[in-house]
Amino acid sequence: KAGGINFRDVMKALGMYPGNPVDLKWFGDDFSGVVTRVGDGVTDIQVGDEVAGMAPYCFRSYVTVNRHMVFRKPSHQSFQEAATLPTVFLTSHYALNELAGMRKGERVLIHAGTGGVGMAAIQIARKLGLEIFATAGTPEKRKLLLELGAHHALSSRTLAFADKIMDMTGGEGVDCVLNS
Repeated sequence: KAGGINFRDVMKALGMYPGNPVDLKWFGDDFSGVVTRVGDGVTDIQVGDEVAGMAPYCFRSYVTVNRHMVFRKPSHQSFQEAATLPTVFLTSHYALNELAGMRKGERVLIHAGTGGVGMAAIQIARKLGLEIFATAGTPEKRKLLLELGAHHALSSRTLAFADKIMDMTGGEGVDCVLNS
C-alpha cells in the first residue's frame, strides 16, 4: 500500500551512499500493506492483517519478507504513516538500547532531533526515562523538540551546545550522543 523514503534512499539517488552495498540501486526499505500469504510456521500474522516492515526494494506491488521484519500496523495510522516507521525506529532502538545500553536516569544528546531518527529517538528515550538534550537549527524546530518531550532544546548552528550541556549537568555531560 505504501513505501517510505529515507535519507538512505536520497543518498543512493544522489550517488553519495558510502561503500558499494548490494542494494545500492534498490530504493525503498520501508513498507506497509496487507498480508496476502504467510509461510509455514507463521501463526501470529494472518492473511488480511495490516502490517508494516522492512524489505529490500519494496517500491513494488508485492514484497516477500521474513516474519521477523514485519509488525502489525498501528490501527490509528494510515498506511502512508506506518511506512515511515521501520527504519527510523529500528535505528533509534538499536542505538539507544543495544549499542549504548541506556538506562533510566541517564542522559542522551540527540542531534537533528526533528529528523526522522531524532523524533523516534526522543520517543524511545522518553520511554526509557532518560534526560533528553536535543539539537535543532531553528527556534521553531527547538520549540517542537520540547513539544515532543525533549527536556532541553539547543541550537545545532554553533558548538555552544556542548558548553551549555556541561553547565546544565554540573560538568558531567551526557552518557550517549546519537547523531543520525
